[in-house]
Amino acid sequence: MEKNNPESSGLFFSWKIGYNGAMAKSEKIIILLDKTIEILLVGIVFLVPLYFNVLTYLSFEIDKIVLFRSLVELATFLYLVRAILVGRLEFLKNAFFYLSVFLILASQALATLLSAHPAVSFWGSYWRGFGLFTYLHLFIFGFLVLNFVHRNNLKRFFGAASLSAFLASLYGLVQVFGLDFLKWQGVADGLLLRANSTLGQPNFLASYLLLVLPLTFYLVLRS
Repeated sequence: MEKNNPESSGLFFSWKIGYNGAMAKSEKIIILLDKTIEILLVGIVFLVPLYFNVLTYLSFEIDKIVLFRSLVELATFLYLVRAILVGRLEFLKNAFFYLSVFLILASQALATLLSAHPAVSFWGSYWRGFGLFTYLHLFIFGFLVLNFVHRNNLKRFFGAASLSAFLASLYGLVQVFGLDFLKWQGVADGLLLRANSTLGQPNFLASYLLLVLPLTFYLVLRS
């Protein structure tokens, strides 16, 4: 497709990538794509903290990373389909966000190129998979959130994160009181002195809950 000069209006910046007649003909599909992308973004903040797989050796980190990457890639694909139907790329004007992303990505890309093990730096370790490839997914996720999460759906986004944190906390309490329905290897009778919950590590759980707490306060104050 032929690219034209960029256009800007209001808070959004747009870049033409095709003909302009597609939007009127595909308005219902575009609305459906917007809703689906929003559902995927809400699903990410809700499902990823809760997901683990007892059938794999590691169960937690790499399983969450695979789920996160898959959902982000699906949302990105739908965003590109939407852009083709609309006839242009649209994204919110936020110079600080894009400059920050560029500087971080540039430093990470340079570190990957100069790494003693570039492949590991790019893909991440087998245990966690948290290399440059995953960071790219994180920044794309941030870009999609910036463009699809607004005041009218902010409560749904925060609510999904708060509900996920509540369920993770609940499972942690179940573990502490020895009522875990999963008998983890090396833990007698499923009893844990510290809660691993769905994050697999008490420190990870505490950090996650600390990050979600302000969102929960926001919902309480707004209710």
